[in-house]
Amino acid sequence: PACWYKSWYWNAKHVVVGEGITSLPTNAFYGSSIETVELPSTLTAIGDWAFGECSALQSVKTAGLENIKATVALKGVTLGNFSFGLAQISSVYLEDCGNAENGYVFMECDGLSTATLKNCHFTQILFDYCQELTDVVVIGGNISNVFAWCDTIQTATITGCESIGSSAFDSCKGIKELTITGC
Repeated sequence: PACWYKSWYWNAKHVVVGEGITSLPTNAFYGSSIETVELPSTLTAIGDWAFGECSALQSVKTAGLENIKATVALKGVTLGNFSFGLAQISSVYLEDCGNAENGYVFMECDGLSTATLKNCHFTQILFDYCQELTDVVVIGGNISNVFAWCDTIQTATITGCESIGSSAFDSCKGIKELTITGC
């Protein structure tokens, strides 16, 4: 839509996306200096590269998850390809989420150290070359090809998953503690 013209928010630090909005388009905030984004409970999709190369992100949260201690906290959203690619974020909490056909949602996110996935269904690479990702928690859902080349993952706790694909932790050579229960 025409209302997503980049120049209007280029200097904005805080963005509120109003209730009723169901998707953020491709490149919505790409490369901007935004710090915090409040997303509506009606949001169901985030487009490709929507938050790509955002170096100042401190908080991107869906309504109802304000108390979750994570830089990115999303619920019920389909994530586009590279939607947070190369963004500077420290932690991710995803609930009831899925990804687009190609994935690479959190590609090379420097500073990302923790990720929690709750009842998510991901079939493509979600975290790719996140070289500071150390702790992963997966609760329910299914994962396949989710963590690729994240050599620094040290602990992974997986509870109650429907399925764990053969390449869920592809080339993650640093895992020291893997706990799987109820899968």
